[in-house]
Amino acid sequence: MLPNRAILLVTSVLLAAAFVSAAEFHAPAAERFPTAGESAAVLPGGRILLPWGKQLETGPAAAAIAISPKGIAATADTGAERPGVTVIEPPVRLVWRVHHLWTRSSAGSAPLKGEAEWQSVAAGLAFESERALWVSEGANGRIRLIDTQSGDRRKLIQLPSGATSGPLALDGARHLLCALDAGTAALHIIDTRTGRLLARLALDAPPVALSLDAAAGTLWIAHASPTGSVTAVDLRDPAAPAIVDRTETGGRPSAILAAAGRVFVSDAAPEADGDSVVVISPSTPASTPASTRASTPASTRAIVSRIALRIPQLQELRGIAPAGLAFDPAAKWLLVAEPGINAVAAIDLGPADPVILGHIPAAWMPVAVSVFGDRVFILNQRGRGGAPSLLRLPIFDYGEPPVTGGGSVTTFVMPPAGEFARLTATVLEANGFTSDVHTAGTPPAAMPASMPAAPRHVVLITTEPRTYDEYFGDILRVGNTEVAGAGALARFGLHGTVNGAAGQFSLHDAGVSPNLHHIAQYGAFSDNYYSDDEPTARAEVAALAAHIQRHGIRTTRYESAARFLDDFAALSSTARSSTALSSSDHSSTARSFTTIDLPRPTALSGRFPWEASFAADADLNIGRIVEALSHAPGWDDTVVFITTAGASRGYDHIDASRTPLLVAGPSVKRTYLSRTNAGFASVERTVLELLGLPPLGLRDATASTLRDMFLAPGARRNPTVFTVMEPDKRLFEAP
Repeated sequence: MLPNRAILLVTSVLLAAAFVSAAEFHAPAAERFPTAGESAAVLPGGRILLPWGKQLETGPAAAAIAISPKGIAATADTGAERPGVTVIEPPVRLVWRVHHLWTRSSAGSAPLKGEAEWQSVAAGLAFESERALWVSEGANGRIRLIDTQSGDRRKLIQLPSGATSGPLALDGARHLLCALDAGTAALHIIDTRTGRLLARLALDAPPVALSLDAAAGTLWIAHASPTGSVTAVDLRDPAAPAIVDRTETGGRPSAILAAAGRVFVSDAAPEADGDSVVVISPSTPASTPASTRASTPASTRAIVSRIALRIPQLQELRGIAPAGLAFDPAAKWLLVAEPGINAVAAIDLGPADPVILGHIPAAWMPVAVSVFGDRVFILNQRGRGGAPSLLRLPIFDYGEPPVTGGGSVTTFVMPPAGEFARLTATVLEANGFTSDVHTAGTPPAAMPASMPAAPRHVVLITTEPRTYDEYFGDILRVGNTEVAGAGALARFGLHGTVNGAAGQFSLHDAGVSPNLHHIAQYGAFSDNYYSDDEPTARAEVAALAAHIQRHGIRTTRYESAARFLDDFAALSSTARSSTALSSSDHSSTARSFTTIDLPRPTALSGRFPWEASFAADADLNIGRIVEALSHAPGWDDTVVFITTAGASRGYDHIDASRTPLLVAGPSVKRTYLSRTNAGFASVERTVLELLGLPPLGLRDATASTLRDMFLAPGARRNPTVFTVMEPDKRLFEAP
């Protein structure tokens, strides 16, 4: 029996009151390096994982989950390094049976179970029976029916040219498979007995998610662009499906669920109404005035409410990013995956207004949730935590190759309502949503209480994706502090080795990155900084620049060092300019934010003889930029951040996502090593603190600050100018 609602509300109020005194927020990992584990993990960037329940490993980039009529779970593992399907069978004598059905895309020598033509998996799954599973393949437009034990193909459906097979929904009673197609913005209806395509319905916008109400013969489809919306499709005649309504939701829909006589839509938008669940009536509400009903079509659907997901004391910030939805009919609870805070929200949909019971801690980035009986299954896209990139090299055994850095499924029996206060407290602490979550109860001792005088100009340089060890593995000590480097991996360090391919010479003791090493001594750097994949990293830089621009600060973006240096020289030579980073009127008091995105090696292929040559060229360009800035009159009011756009191309002995971060400028400590576990959200937070601007959202507001890299207010500044250093000339000579 559920406790009285008043008790639940009082519990929520008391829980919120516990955090009223928090004045500043920090990620809880402090200076600990990332670790992976089933019951606890330290994440790159400083958050903690304390998932509740049993953790079962899937393949990488798990993106969809399906449950069979008897409780077998299957996940779609979409990672390019190892796509496939993970099958999880109910436990026998408390032992879960997990096996993987890999595609044939790997170059490894181990025997794989998939057919040669099965080379990709997308976020679309549907069980036809305990042994038969429909799987979307994505861009090739295929949907295959596989045997869940052997992986053998039973049927293969090819959608029309240009189609992209995505999310699936199955009406088993009528033998109908509904498949979304984002490639051509369409819905495909398939007869599962014959494999024949019954109908194709054009949609107004690319779809992102679907939910089938089989009893009503209605399919609900969510669209994220151009603006959020939901389409209702009448499937009573599968050969002639018809759109009966379109409801504008706004925001950024990410998942949809028809249950409990309503339609629920996750809205992950960062705007004011985002981080919410939109509730839609499946038909015209009875409370609608008769005059309104008479003037509107009988099929009109309406938004009846929004369930806001908020964090105590941080209610104005967004970043929970609600995703997958599930409904527990016994408790009448709605479950919402929350990838932004590594949790699942539980919402009581009982007879009165919805009540948020609390949050259940999950593993890294939960994107979907399902309920079978009294058991919950949470699909976590990134699983148990990070891993050294050395371990990502598959070590093939006979049978199934091990996969590290994959996704996971968190499973448990639904907790009673009385557990949610404790579970929610765990989620808040693990995300840094309290002010006293550091191991020692306070930020690191080296952390000053405030920033130095706000600089007028902030520059952010991003270069090609590389790991920390590739550049700085050869830095073993700073003063009396030991640096977490692996010299054997420093192929782009001061004593790099260039291995020539067939017909090429090899270089030894090559100085690939003298400027980055010099800047590390000239300013501050971190050996505990982490970046997401390249597309995400570049999108984060763009979002930061847009946020700064919205607050009236001039932002400028450059895609090459040459263009920046040309503009800088031209502006610096004008009579009224004190710095090329000032506003268009060249006022020395105007503030600015400049991003310089150095080109990727693929954009310059054929220009240099070795891969290390590209790294050396990037190093030289960074040196020239810092040299130009440090010789300008406005240098005293400038801070430069230098990092990479990801860490996807090399090896690191700590974590696959560890990458260099350097900070330079007169207000920055010299020859200083920061040990704070940080990510790009930390750069965002620090840049915004320097410019005196509010945070973007929950993630950067509660990230680890990089304040320890800066001199305390009033401290003697370091105005020394920087002089560029030339890399090893052999790197630019044809072999």
